[in-house]
Amino acid sequence: AGGGGGGGGAEEEADGGGEKLLVLHEFVNAVVRVASLRCATDVGGTVADRLRAAMQRYVVPYAAAAIEPDTFCSRLRTPRVAAILRKWEPSLMSILAAYATAVAEAPDAGGGGGGGGGGRRASAAAKARSPLINLAGVSLMLKEANQFGETLSATDVAILFTRSNAPTEVAEGGGALTYSLDSSLVLDNDAELSAPEFVQFVGRVADVRVPADRRGATPFEETLDAWLGLQLVPACRKAVQARGGRWHTEA
Repeated sequence: AGGGGGGGGAEEEADGGGEKLLVLHEFVNAVVRVASLRCATDVGGTVADRLRAAMQRYVVPYAAAAIEPDTFCSRLRTPRVAAILRKWEPSLMSILAAYATAVAEAPDAGGGGGGGGGGRRASAAAKARSPLINLAGVSLMLKEANQFGETLSATDVAILFTRSNAPTEVAEGGGALTYSLDSSLVLDNDAELSAPEFVQFVGRVADVRVPADRRGATPFEETLDAWLGLQLVPACRKAVQARGGRWHTEA
């Protein structure tokens, strides 16, 4: 029996091990099918449109987080960087509140999330007390601040959002990053950043927006201070006030 099955075993291995494994073209096919189903409602359009959205939201951020080690949180806790973040914290909290509200009040807020709309409306009062911001909110913030460009793409933002949204022990761990199917860990409009996570996200954006090879000998904390003071904060303040939003504090 063993000798007669030799050829069949080799054929089974080349075909991905029967039902337990996928070869490359089967894996790609599966990703396309899942993307088409997952983004059918909130994205629509062609299969290519759905695949592009799924790759940006769900595949690339988690894959990058799993492959690349992340020690950025430790940098944010250094005394000089922490001092800069404290300096700008009032303005960052104004930005957080403004863009959390802007997305919550948008006509299409929440996308095609099915029956979760009632839960989102029910949590509006809680958000007013402790704003949370989702991927759509930070994307709007960066768009209105004119931050998208050569060094910062929508995919980059999704990756940074994912890293900031991950538990600290996972984000800084050296091992493989794993996620369950728990909805709280799915990168979607229901995944939101708290105030400390939002501050971390902003720091990450500054690091990518003005990369090390462009900073030269300038320390990161000085780059962060200048980027916040000259770009992000004034641009967001102008955008928020232009649409009649509240700007609670000044830096």
